Amino acid sequence: MKNYTFYSLLYILLLSAISCTDDKDKIGIDPDQSVNEWIYETMEENYLWNTEIPATSQVNFSADPEDFFISLLSSNDGKEGYYYSTIKSKSSSTKSYHGDGLTLGFEYQAYYTDNQRTKIQLKILYILPNSPAANSDLQRGEWVHTINNQTIPTTMDISSTLYSGTEVTLGIGDVEGEELRSIKLTAQMVEDHPVFLDTIYSIQNRQIGYLVYNHFTSDPDNNGYGDGFDQDLKAAFARFKNTNLNDFILDLRYNNGGLVSCAQLLGTMLAPAEALGDIFCQMIYNQDQQNKNSSLPFDQSLSGYNIDTKRLYVLTSSRTASASEVVINGLKPFLGNNLTLVGTQTEGKNVGSVTYTDDRFEWELYPIVCYISNKNPLEEADYSEGFSPDVPLSEPNSSLYELGDTREYMLATVLNLLAGSGANFRSESIEKELIPAYSSLDQKTNRGMLLPGQ
Repeated sequence: MKNYTFYSLLYILLLSAISCTDDKDKIGIDPDQSVNEWIYETMEENYLWNTEIPATSQVNFSADPEDFFISLLSSNDGKEGYYYSTIKSKSSSTKSYHGDGLTLGFEYQAYYTDNQRTKIQLKILYILPNSPAANSDLQRGEWVHTINNQTIPTTMDISSTLYSGTEVTLGIGDVEGEELRSIKLTAQMVEDHPVFLDTIYSIQNRQIGYLVYNHFTSDPDNNGYGDGFDQDLKAAFARFKNTNLNDFILDLRYNNGGLVSCAQLLGTMLAPAEALGDIFCQMIYNQDQQNKNSSLPFDQSLSGYNIDTKRLYVLTSSRTASASEVVINGLKPFLGNNLTLVGTQTEGKNVGSVTYTDDRFEWELYPIVCYISNKNPLEEADYSEGFSPDVPLSEPNSSLYELGDTREYMLATVLNLLAGSGANFRSESIEKELIPAYSSLDQKTNRGMLLPGQ
C-alpha cells in the first residue's frame, strides 16, 4: 500500500512538471482523471471567457470529461439552450459534410404535427446530386410523413434509422399530411460538395451570377483540410469573372459555417476590387492572449478570381451562421447599401473555435477562443444577435421549386427586384402554421468559425 501511494504521488508530480503548471491545488487529482487536468489547463489559457472558469477547488476533477468540460463553460457561450464550445471523443469526431458518412442524400427540417409534440414530419430542403434521393423521384419541398410505414415519433433516432445502410421506406406527401406515394432508399456514401450550384442568369441585358454554397469546407480528403473544394470554388468564380457580371446572388440559407480559410477565399473573390489587400476579418482573443490578435486580408494573390462585385444579394435564414456571417460582415464596410440581405434573421455566431488534442487522451476540445470582427473595431461590428434582413422573406412550406429554378420563391424575389418589377411576395397567411423541431443541418453545425490549430 505504501509503494502504491508513493508511485501515485510520483506520477502526479511528473504530470505536473510535464504540463508546466505550478497550480498547487491540482496535486490531489486522481491520475486516472488527468484528462480533466489537461482540459482545465487548455481552457484556462485559451477559452474566450477564461476569467469565468470556476476555481480548481470548485470543480470535480473526477467527473466524466464531457460533464467536466461543460462545468467550465460561461453563460455567454452559445444561446437557446446549447453551448458553442464542445468536446467530442476522437472516435465520434466525424465531419459528415466531408462525405465520410452514409446518407440518403437529402437534408430536411422536421416539424411537429401535434400539439403534444410527440410526432414529426420532415420537409425536404434540398437533394444532393448523385445520391440515392437524387436517383429517385423525391423532390425538394415534399414531405416525409412515415418511415418504414410508421408515423414518425419524436423518440425515433432519425439518424440511425435513415443512415444505417439498410433499406428504408419513406411515405411521401404534401404539407397537409396527405401521403401520396412511398419510396425505398438505402443510405450510401455521397460526396456533399459545398458548391451546390453555380449559374448565370440573363435578365433585361443584365448578367446575374448565382451561387448556392452550403458549407465552408476546403476538401473531403486529408481530414477535410485539402483544397479540392476550394479549387472548384475558384473555377466557378473564373466562369463568373469571364461573364462580366452586373449583380451577384449568394445563397447561404442552409450554410452553418466552417473554415476561416474558405470564408476568406469566398470573401476575396466577391469583394470590390479596391478592397483587395484590406482587412477581411479580425480575430480578438481573451485578455491573456492579446498577442494572438490578428487579421486576415482580402487576398491580393487571388485577384485573377475577383469579380469586383458592385451589388450583392445574400439569401439568409436562421441557419445562416458562423463563417457565413463572417463573409457578410467582412463585406459590409466595402459594399454598404449595395449589400442586401433577403430572408430571415441570421444566427449571430460571431466567435471562432480552435481544435485542441493531446496524444495521451481520446478527446478533442473545440472551445470558443476569439471574437470575429470585420475591419472595424469589435464594438462597431458586433453581430451576436444576427443580421436582420433588408427584405424579410420566409421560405414557404409548399410549392417549392428546385434551387436555381427561376420560379423558386426566394430566388425569384431577388430576380424580380433586379428586373425592377418589385418583390413578388407570397402571402404567408395562407400557409399552414408549423412548429419547427430539428433539422438534419444540425449535424453539420460548427460551434464557431473553425480556425487553424494553435
